[in-house]
This record gives sequence, C-alpha cells and structure tokens, in this order.
Amino acid sequence: MSMNTSDAYAFVASGPEEDRPDLQISIRSSCFSYDEERNPVVDDYEGFSFNIFHIRPKSVGSIKITSPDAKTYPSIRANYLSDEDDYDAKALLSGILWTRKILANHPIASRVEYEVSPGEKMTDEAELLDYIRGSAEPVYHPVGTCKMGQDELSVVDPRLRVHGIEGLRVVDASVMPKVTAGNTNIPTVMIAAKGADMILSDNH
Repeated sequence: MSMNTSDAYAFVASGPEEDRPDLQISIRSSCFSYDEERNPVVDDYEGFSFNIFHIRPKSVGSIKITSPDAKTYPSIRANYLSDEDDYDAKALLSGILWTRKILANHPIASRVEYEVSPGEKMTDEAELLDYIRGSAEPVYHPVGTCKMGQDELSVVDPRLRVHGIEGLRVVDASVMPKVTAGNTNIPTVMIAAKGADMILSDNH
C-alpha cells in the first residue's frame, strides 16, 4: 500500500517542435488514489492516478561543499522549474493535457466520474502553470553531482577517475552528465558493470 505499481506507461512529445519524447506518463490504478499533500492518507473511494514526468528538463541545480569539515552539510539548490523560458513547466502542462485526452477516450472515459486534481474546471493555462509550480515534486533520484567529462564542471574523466586525485573513482549515477530520459536503475547497473571492467583492466 505504501507504493503501488504503475500499470501502463506512455512516452510522448510535449509539442510538435520536439523530435523525440520528452514526457513519460504512467497510470497507477490498483483501485485507490491518494492526495499528495496528505500522503500517505488513502482516499476513501476507488480511483487511479496519472504521474507525469518531464524527462528532458532544462533547469539545472547545484551542490557545493561549504566547509572542509565532512560533517558540515553541503549547499544544495535544486532549482526545479527555474529555466528562463519556462520550458519545464510548460512541458508538464502539456502532460496534463495529454492525460485529459487519454481520459476522454473510451472505454476509460466510461469509468471516470470526475477529475480530482487539478480538477476539470481548471482549464486556464496560467492557473494550470501555477498549480504545477505549487504541486510538482522531484523523481528519479537526481544525478550528475560528479559529472563525467573533460570540461571545467566535470568531476570524473571518461574512465570514472576523479580529476586531480590519484586512485579515486566514482562509479554510480552521479557520473551521468545529464539525467537519463526514463528510469535511472538500468543505466546505473550499466555504469557499475562498465566501471568494474575499467577497474579490473587498469589494475592488470
């Protein structure tokens, strides 16, 4: 009950200008729904939820060391929905419109009594964007704090060795230069397998 499964997924483009999908939509049914603000309180009626994920975001966050003391917390700025052209929020708005298109089609339309959140009466774009900014949450385990590359922002090289520190590597999701367009589990398993091969190869 703490986390039900997603029964179906769709990868779609938020607009005609996109040359590949930038939204992942999942549906969670399992005969119940819940309010994110009251989580984990389960609603007292049967329902299902759509989850909309923007898988190619432009907003960029940061994490910085604030002290040489390892016990001091770093400065973390997520910066969600902070891109200048509002691309991320507008993509999520398109996701809401996509789910409404899906729900308007039969046979699923015959099973829907009403839309709980944001509610079918909310159709104004500005209101929907405000709803998104107030209710959107992070997902997919943020990546990239130890970016792989050769530029000034990269932490590890293409063989996962930390720049400037001999004998130290990072082998996990943090080396991804950008978040993957979908779940991060399998790419992380691949990084681990490739990283293990590199370590073995470099020590022979």
